[in-house]
Amino acid sequence: MSKGIVLGFTREGKEVLLDLSRSGPSKSTLLAGTSGSGKSVLLRAAIMRGIDLGYKYIILETKSGDPADFLPWYPEIEPYISQSSDPDTIAALLKSDRNDLSILIDVCDEGDTWEQIYTKLEKEMNNQKRHPLERKDAKMVHHFLGNLIEEMKTIKKIRNNLHDIPLVSVMDLRKLSENMQKLIAGSTAQWILNFAEDTIFIVDEYHKQGHNKMLEAYAAEGRSKGDFLIASDQNITKIPSDMRQNFQEWIFFRQNDRVKAQRVADQVIGLNIKFKDAMNLKTGECYVNDYNEGTSEKIFVWGDWYSREDAIKVARGIISYKDVGKVPPPPAKIPLKPREEDWSDVMSVVVAVRELIRI
Repeated sequence: MSKGIVLGFTREGKEVLLDLSRSGPSKSTLLAGTSGSGKSVLLRAAIMRGIDLGYKYIILETKSGDPADFLPWYPEIEPYISQSSDPDTIAALLKSDRNDLSILIDVCDEGDTWEQIYTKLEKEMNNQKRHPLERKDAKMVHHFLGNLIEEMKTIKKIRNNLHDIPLVSVMDLRKLSENMQKLIAGSTAQWILNFAEDTIFIVDEYHKQGHNKMLEAYAAEGRSKGDFLIASDQNITKIPSDMRQNFQEWIFFRQNDRVKAQRVADQVIGLNIKFKDAMNLKTGECYVNDYNEGTSEKIFVWGDWYSREDAIKVARGIISYKDVGKVPPPPAKIPLKPREEDWSDVMSVVVAVRELIRI
């Protein structure tokens, strides 16, 4: 059975779905558009309808400053960081490859904590049996991990797992460094991939993640468990082409810059749009680009505060998008408790045992 989330409607009144069923190609999704173009409206509507289909959501709040996009709407949880690390994770944070940092392969044992690796590197910095370049690498990585561990200490509480969390959860990462944001995003993606099903992971300001291999693995491998990545960003020009290839569904909102708008025009399939078309999109209008199907459609987003009928009328040009009213203020926060069948006591034991083994 398809688990399609209704995004909005075409000029002809046809509904357009984000099909997140487990069968078929992966449907990890990237939203791109300037501030105020409608990305958050679409995400909140997709969250509301996805809950009805049985999905859970974990959201990373990374937008600098206030107001936050998601915290006013959904309950906050503490960030999750894996207690152990490995050469690939550390090398990726350093924008390198573990083969370029052979010292990591030598010192890292499976299940080592961040502090254990840090201590081992400290010894290798002064190990005269090591080649000078290896000692130099050890010093560099040791310094990097030292800063990372110190920043971890500034976080009031770090979760050991993601068991028993609300159906929609937000981690506030706005005051953390980009390296820490990448670590938390990667740790969270890996945990979901290992232990959860039917979970949608939303990552804002995606260009900050760089080549986060754990996120990329999540996007590529999660479909069979119903796990999907939705990434959002204002500036698609900052996302390298090989990172963009991880997404099969692109949703393009308004772009105010000609260079960005031209990038959108170049990406849209089959509609022969110009850069002016991307710049002239009204709030709530977007192009939904499906690379698996080789199709694109222009839609008006069905927000969560107006009716299906009004959304269709706007899409068909019968009424203006201004007639559906302004986005209402966030409701009082009501904890969205997890479904009993989603996060069971058995899973809690599995998580605890696995974490103990890794330590």
